[in-house]
Amino acid sequence: MAEQKFNIKSGFYNSINQDRLYSAEDMNKPYHRLISEGIFATKAGTPSTDFQVVATDNGMNITVKKGEAMLAKKWIENPSDIIITVSNNSGIVPRRDSIILQVDKKESGRVANIIYREGTASSNPVPPELANDDDIVEMRIANIYVSAGVNKIEQLAITDLRGSNECLWITSLIQQVDTSTLFMQWQQAYADLFNKMKKKLENIEDGSAFLLKDGTADAAKKIETARKITFNRRYRRKYFVWRNKWCRNRNELN
Repeated sequence: MAEQKFNIKSGFYNSINQDRLYSAEDMNKPYHRLISEGIFATKAGTPSTDFQVVATDNGMNITVKKGEAMLAKKWIENPSDIIITVSNNSGIVPRRDSIILQVDKKESGRVANIIYREGTASSNPVPPELANDDDIVEMRIANIYVSAGVNKIEQLAITDLRGSNECLWITSLIQQVDTSTLFMQWQQAYADLFNKMKKKLENIEDGSAFLLKDGTADAAKKIETARKITFNRRYRRKYFVWRNKWCRNRNELN
């Protein structure tokens, strides 16, 4: 029996004379279908401190806690706390800075980074923009409100973005399964059956369907007329049956 064969991508296989070589992208490929991007949450009962940004009670210093994450199909681990000194704001208006998790995929990079990025001082300050492209992927972890002339960063000035749309939690292998395509055949079968039944109902022309279909004000009167017609037809049939039977009996007597 004839068959057709089409090669598709798969892995991993033992290499013979280097005929099966794999890149880091190949090794990371299975992750993105199993684990969403974000910060790994801890198990119940354990504080979720991975990549948390906290004030140190030491002037302008803040701490980025150790933790693990997934970003740009790369696993990331911060093995120990990192202390960052926030820049002073000598202006007269506030500034909003950001702590950013970054994956640098350029040949000169090939590394993950924790980035402290200053915003622009303004009467209505906004966080600095992220620099996402094919080689640089970034995720904002926290924002820091730097008041004019401040000399100490308090915890109230730090907005934790973990768990928000900007920095999701990773809580399980597959967070949600989209079933919209799983039942397409059942949905089509149901739609076909529904349309068939609807068409049959539309074709029924019994007394009530016929009278109610036009929705006129004297529908009740028409229903009563239909009831009488049905009654008369029923007893007229009985009358003819009785008359025919009486005629047969009379002919037999004669």
